[in-house]
Amino acid sequence: MANSQRVRANLLQNWSWFDDYSGPAGRIWLAWDNLVISVEILRVENQLIHCRATNKIMHTRCLITVLYGDYDIIPRRELWAALQTVSVNSCDEPWIVLGDFNAIIDASEACGRAADTTASMNEFRNCIIETGLIHIPFTGCPFTWHNCSEGIRSLWETTGPFDNFLAKQTGFLESVSNKWRHKITGTAMYGVVCKLKNMKAMFRQQRKLRGNLADNVHLAKGFLDKAQELFAAYRDDFLLKLVKCCRQVYSVAVNMETSMLRQRAKVQWLRHGDQNSKLFFRKINARRARQRVFQITNTNGEVLTDMNEVTEEFVSFFKTLLGGRSISDNILLAQELLAGYNHAKLPPRCTIKLDLKKAYDSVEWDFLIEGDPMSPYLFVLVMETWNTLLRYRVQNAPQFQHHWKCKELNILNICFADDVLLFCKAHLPSATVIKDALSEFSILSGLNVNPAKSQIILSRAAQQHKQQLIELLGFQEGFLPVKYLGVPLTSSRLTVADCRPLINTLESRLEGWNQLSLSFAGRALLIKSVLSTLHTYWASVFILPKGIIKLIEARIRKFLWQGTAGRGYAKVSWEQICKPKEEGGLGFRTIITMNQALMLKHLWRLIQLDRNSIWVDWILQYRLRNSSLWSYTGATGSWGWKKMLKLRPLLRCGLTYRVGNGDTFKLWKDIWHENGPLCLLYPRGPTTTGLPLDAPLSCVIQNGQWQWPAHTDQNIRDIAAHLPTIHQNEPDSITWRNSTGTFTVQSALSLIQPASPHVHWHNLLHGRYKIAKHCFILWLAILEKLSTADKPWITHEVDGCVLCHGHFEETHTHLFFNCHYSKRCLAILHNKVRFQWPYLGWQQGISWASKKWRSKHLFHAAARAVLAALVYHLWIERNNRRFNATSTSAESLVFRVMEDVRMRILSDVTLPNLQTIALYRLWKIAWA
Repeated sequence: MANSQRVRANLLQNWSWFDDYSGPAGRIWLAWDNLVISVEILRVENQLIHCRATNKIMHTRCLITVLYGDYDIIPRRELWAALQTVSVNSCDEPWIVLGDFNAIIDASEACGRAADTTASMNEFRNCIIETGLIHIPFTGCPFTWHNCSEGIRSLWETTGPFDNFLAKQTGFLESVSNKWRHKITGTAMYGVVCKLKNMKAMFRQQRKLRGNLADNVHLAKGFLDKAQELFAAYRDDFLLKLVKCCRQVYSVAVNMETSMLRQRAKVQWLRHGDQNSKLFFRKINARRARQRVFQITNTNGEVLTDMNEVTEEFVSFFKTLLGGRSISDNILLAQELLAGYNHAKLPPRCTIKLDLKKAYDSVEWDFLIEGDPMSPYLFVLVMETWNTLLRYRVQNAPQFQHHWKCKELNILNICFADDVLLFCKAHLPSATVIKDALSEFSILSGLNVNPAKSQIILSRAAQQHKQQLIELLGFQEGFLPVKYLGVPLTSSRLTVADCRPLINTLESRLEGWNQLSLSFAGRALLIKSVLSTLHTYWASVFILPKGIIKLIEARIRKFLWQGTAGRGYAKVSWEQICKPKEEGGLGFRTIITMNQALMLKHLWRLIQLDRNSIWVDWILQYRLRNSSLWSYTGATGSWGWKKMLKLRPLLRCGLTYRVGNGDTFKLWKDIWHENGPLCLLYPRGPTTTGLPLDAPLSCVIQNGQWQWPAHTDQNIRDIAAHLPTIHQNEPDSITWRNSTGTFTVQSALSLIQPASPHVHWHNLLHGRYKIAKHCFILWLAILEKLSTADKPWITHEVDGCVLCHGHFEETHTHLFFNCHYSKRCLAILHNKVRFQWPYLGWQQGISWASKKWRSKHLFHAAARAVLAALVYHLWIERNNRRFNATSTSAESLVFRVMEDVRMRILSDVTLPNLQTIALYRLWKIAWA
């Protein structure tokens, strides 16, 4: 107020003034020349003053609104609302709005700072449109104002770390100038980027040459001390020069370190005499300290100062907030709640699927740099605000009624990122509460619902109520199945038609590879790395129908053997392909085993009573109730839940029940006994023994010993005869049968897929110098699955061997290596690289090679690579002669074999040792 009076006294003394100090610090002052203009104040608010100004000379008048927008987006919305209100009463008069909006219409209007987000700019644009104002574009030079920064620091602030002492080094600036003068063809900005990239290598070289500055100072000081000691002892001219040289080196090292420390401290008034002052190093430590949290208050109100406790509290908090969020939990729970939406006997239900308008772009991220990994977590915090707001609204609205089977757990919505499902009873008061909560959340966060894409799914609601709900919420009516988190939610069983998006994704990937010429090995790699992962997400939340599994596997098999051309046949059965490599397969996984292993994980969490899972809580509350997973025999539930229960025998095979004090396990319902849940084996057991059905196991344990009630029933005697060991001082525990005791998908796959005997030749297909396409053909040859002429379903004009032009039948044994042509190749390889092969049958030779070259020795790895390359090129030569009428000499074929293996050896990064040198010498490879 005093400041206002001082300004009035010294500026425009004869003018009239108006200001409003009802807001903070009197944000707006209005002054006018009363001889020319008369002003009538019409409206005064915190962010604006609205008045009518009349020109006494011209006898014209207009409305003027002077404003000063709040810096924060949320209070600024009050300004937009006030302008819209003013515009309604300003239709018949000219209206001017001027002042500082503290907002921009386009991101190009700001520089040197993070521009307003999309939400802020959109709100400003919408206000201009709705009030009927016209934006007058500015003229003159842009960016002439900065936000009270020192100089123009906001525009020229350092964008990256640069050590200033480099500029003082001899020749450095000249090198930079030479690099910068290099001409680049393109736009100016492109030239700047290219020149900076060219200088990056020079900066890296300088950084590498200088080493650690602190170590350099320490080392130079040591040399200087030693030189001074020698000079003091011997007084020699040479030692005097050495001392001077060491002093110069030490001075340079100290100056470089001081320059670097000065940059870190950023004390602008530091002078050269302050290198070792305490303040200097306190400034450095202060900058480091600003990056750390020294104390935190936990949820119990305790202040933690120990760094280990602070760290643990951070981890614990975010584990609770984010760690328990599982995308599969949302899908499984939604599937259960939507089950039976077509049943006539269930109460009216309403599910709302929300679509938020560009959710991530609508939240204020001004304080984050682009690409900050915290952005997704902060968005989760925003959605937590929605969850809290909705619960508060429901708690204070007695007319709200929960969705079917949601009241006990107070389930109102489930969301993952911006995918939100809301649940309530299908009646108007409940929907009104949700509508009000959405409106308030939109004001607080800037997140708006997209009515065109949001849906309301109703069950058992009268037609009149349906129409009222749709009109209230403004959403379109949706029907099941509905897509949520990328998968369909249905009220009944999952069908092949529901899985059509999965098939379409598979087909689109295959279409993208139509133009690629891929070998068998290339296709196998794409299947393992791409195609086999497409269904993993679906398989982790649904038991896939057998029809869809057969369809996917058939398409993958066709791609492996026929490619995109559509020609060929399956040379090896799918069961053989899906075996591990040690068992003679390619290591693929069948979809059904992967599906079962992924779904077993949910049952494992249910067994472990995972309280971070909303789905586990819901199953325990509404499905199992007082029962256990093993004794549950209910027929209700979704199709997915019923399918999941059929996996219980598989789950049981992987579990180990360890009896401790007996407080956790149920006597009759759990499978602590080797015979399984006793209530299913002996239904009259509780009645016969007098022990309740829900009795804990501890009721038959006393002092670490089994104490069963005396009884003549043979069933009870059978139970008592096969009791497990008691671990008295431990709690009951359930572990998975692996080394860690915790469930893993990999261990579940090993449990589901029965192991086959290992083949002795699998080491021939793996190793240091393997070439994938060679090993694939060798694998087919070992299995004798190549399309040789002896196969009864293959017809050729010439059934004999085309390599030796003899009358021998073309078989695997003849081609590898009883044929004269292949023997000639072996002889040449023996002379050049001492490659040996026994002249036995094909399978006998494979057995010999698998034992001879089984180690990791480089010569053994090279021999395995030669065998695979020779089989591959012999098969290529056979096909060329049979189908293309072209031939190659044995010498040329061996040359190709050796070139392939030689290039593979050269591509391997190997440290110099005796093995490597000997191998290079044998293969005539020059050592670099």
